[in-house]
Amino acid sequence: MTKEVEKLARILRTKEEVLDKLAERMASTNPEPVKVLERVLEELELRTERALKELGLSHGATAEAVYNSLLKRVEENDTAINKYLKNPNPALRAGCEALANFASETVGEVKGFFLKQEKAEEFLRRNPPQNLLRALGYKDIDHLLAKEDFAAVFSSVRFAEDPHWLNEVFFKPYESLQPDDFEERPIRVIVLPERWRAIGAHFMGKKLHNISHLKELGVIFVIPVGEEGISLPEIGEVRHNKKESAKATGISMQIFTLLMHYFYEIGFYSRLFKRYAGGENFAQKLVSGLRGDVPSFMSPETDRATWMVVQRYLAKDNPSDPRLFLPHVNPEAIHWSKAEEKLVEVAQTHPEFGLGLWPGLDFVGDFFTISGDGEFRSSGIAGEALLSFDLIDNLISYNRYANILTKYLYHQQEALWNRIFIAYMDASKLEELAAEHLADGFIIL
Repeated sequence: MTKEVEKLARILRTKEEVLDKLAERMASTNPEPVKVLERVLEELELRTERALKELGLSHGATAEAVYNSLLKRVEENDTAINKYLKNPNPALRAGCEALANFASETVGEVKGFFLKQEKAEEFLRRNPPQNLLRALGYKDIDHLLAKEDFAAVFSSVRFAEDPHWLNEVFFKPYESLQPDDFEERPIRVIVLPERWRAIGAHFMGKKLHNISHLKELGVIFVIPVGEEGISLPEIGEVRHNKKESAKATGISMQIFTLLMHYFYEIGFYSRLFKRYAGGENFAQKLVSGLRGDVPSFMSPETDRATWMVVQRYLAKDNPSDPRLFLPHVNPEAIHWSKAEEKLVEVAQTHPEFGLGLWPGLDFVGDFFTISGDGEFRSSGIAGEALLSFDLIDNLISYNRYANILTKYLYHQQEALWNRIFIAYMDASKLEELAAEHLADGFIIL
């Protein structure tokens, strides 16, 4: 064990033995004499230094100084994007549409393999969403579909109805889907009307943001936020002025980056569904992908290197989920890396946005000393804090008023596991093998 591996294990919150065993078993896949884990840490530290220099700080800066600088940069980026788009109000449909249009233009048209509208309408008629009907004041599904946008209706079912009913009733017919129930068409971004905001209030709190998607339908949907930004519980203080208007909360930046991410996520699953269409058990694999199934156990002990495929952020539900501390890859982090590549183009096209800090930092995190001053003085908190330099972690922390102890790290940590895999293999192999083994849950090399 080296001190480099020890530090990498601390950042990943795993045991040094896990990384040592991984290195031993991955040795056959990488003939280069350079120690891969040490090289990953060296790259991480170099990028940390670059980011600190960009922020006007040194590695001796306190955790508070680094964290506040990262969040200040988020605020500056958001302010610049708002100015360019003439201050779109995320509480209004028109404001969200301005951001959605900007993201769509940035990514360009993306086509995929999606469920036909007539088949989706068949599911709605077979099991009408009663909560949604009552909330919108319609007596039956035909009247609802006649008056409202179909994609908005199908999207809203996901957050208007009881999860148990969704899983046990509404999604049941998915088990009989066939490849000819799908067709090629572009991904579509929609913004729900403001009057549907109340229906999605609980959903926004659970998701930590106001955007989601339907992989099988090829739809990304945005819910306009409340007048004071997303109605989320305050779990700490980041900014001096705790209550700021929606236009100054980082929501525009969050909407823009999340939209780009979902384009790549839907594209990934679309290619996956098309692959499933050419083989056996199409519906079974499709439903597993839509559920985001993750193995509940590690594969049987073997001498071969084994990576679990974790297709969702387990840390959202349980930051101590034991699967997080074993070697794994995460397709979500792949989608974010592609969004980050696109962000490089945006940074070059719009230097006034000041986005140059973020590209290349998705897997970067490091420890900094908590000074114990300010809000921590009375509590006597001291020691080190692990900080993420990942953009989306800092966006969520900013918008949730998180402090150093309640900040978000999970995007950075998942990206770091992916980075280690890439260092042994390569980026194309990561996506190829993650897709190939998404259904069975393990990459065994």
